[in-house]
Amino acid sequence: MKPNLSRIQSLCRITCGLSVLAFASSKMQRKSSLIGIIGIIIGAMKVAEGITRFCPLIYMTDKKKQEHKQDGRVMNPS
Repeated sequence: MKPNLSRIQSLCRITCGLSVLAFASSKMQRKSSLIGIIGIIIGAMKVAEGITRFCPLIYMTDKKKQEHKQDGRVMNPS
């Protein structure tokens, strides 16, 4: 895996992910709720993306852009 996030983006993802994890864990403390479980999953994913500096969504969108690039050849319509 080649990193596709800058250091600033990765630090922002780690910070936001830890914030979401803290909020979700406080929701789970009172009672087991779906919002808490989903929040924990999303927060953990953001922290993991920040640590590895790799985002699968950015990777997939960059791959689609590369597939649609033209190679400069012109097709003859006749």
